[in-house]
Amino acid sequence: MTDERGATDRGEMAERAMDEALDLAGQARDTVSAAANEAVDRAYDAVESGREGAASGLKRAASNLAQRAGATGMTGTAAEGAMEGMQSAAGYLRRHDSAEIWHDVGHYVRHYPVRSLLGAIAMGFLVGRVLK
Repeated sequence: MTDERGATDRGEMAERAMDEALDLAGQARDTVSAAANEAVDRAYDAVESGREGAASGLKRAASNLAQRAGATGMTGTAAEGAMEGMQSAAGYLRRHDSAEIWHDVGHYVRHYPVRSLLGAIAMGFLVGRVLK
């Protein structure tokens, strides 16, 4: 009978240990989930504040381009097109929140993957040149 009682005690101990492990795992999951949610909220707030700054920067860059682009012909046409694009992008950033922008970007990338990749490469090149 001692063997049966010992086996029962070990089974109960194993069951308690398993319950405690599950409780700890649940607490860890909740802690990680809360931290992840906080990180997402902070990132969203940072993007929202940066969105307005980016819109203002694009508007200023378009104005500077307009002042400097007095050329005619192909150079003037290119400068005018770039200026209109910057003003349009600035207006878009002001009218849409970050969630809408990410949705639109995802939609564009799914429908135009090659253009998206080429645009990302071009932007990486330009950012690299500016930061050099």
